[in-house]
Amino acid sequence: MVEEIDERPARRFLHVCYCCDDKSATTTMLTGGLGLRHAWTSPTGHQSAAILGLGDVVSGADFVFDGRGPRTSPAIEVQEWREPEVVGAPYDDPTAVGVHALGFAVPDVGAPVREMTAAGSKVVSSDARLLGSGSTTLRDANGVTIDLVDDPSIPAGECRMRHLRITVSDLAASVRWYECLGFDVVDEVTVEGGALLGLDGDVRADAARLRLPDEPYEALLVQWRPCEVGVRHWTRRAS
Repeated sequence: MVEEIDERPARRFLHVCYCCDDKSATTTMLTGGLGLRHAWTSPTGHQSAAILGLGDVVSGADFVFDGRGPRTSPAIEVQEWREPEVVGAPYDDPTAVGVHALGFAVPDVGAPVREMTAAGSKVVSSDARLLGSGSTTLRDANGVTIDLVDDPSIPAGECRMRHLRITVSDLAASVRWYECLGFDVVDEVTVEGGALLGLDGDVRADAARLRLPDEPYEALLVQWRPCEVGVRHWTRRAS
């Protein structure tokens, strides 16, 4: 009998990088609001960033994990930049192609929403059609979007890293690319209307959830229609 070998190139997420100018404040926000755990720190100082195509930089990082801990859950690498300074801003346009949100599953969204808003986050939407029942989307104090989704199986006071939400220009092509890395499609959904992200107008979202074999953390790929370059078919809802 010949044993079948799974030769997928990738089997799990390692980490998600969260760039900021103050890792201490961001780590406090994530640990205090979501119950994440700060495991270790790479001190801020001069170092080489040749792997990123940069020279000498002044940078450092905090590594935080959910309740499962290191080697079991992915890390959030809270990357602090001093030289060069952080530039740009997180996406405000959900139809722009790129990484848009970190997603977390929590026992009940009520408590973390209160903690996060007290720390300067703002609620964007509580529409559950894309993320599931009991979900809330916020924009944190740095402008980074956070998706929270109810999961009563999670212990009180903890969370689980759930997904990375990514806007793509061609969902079918992107799914094929992720499948080549070893991801499997676990669900597909189409949502009509933009209320889930605080939008008005003729908006539709086609989405696919993908997962690696050894990691429940998902890639949530979303294609917004219509979203032609340079043509805006929606308007931001008044807050």
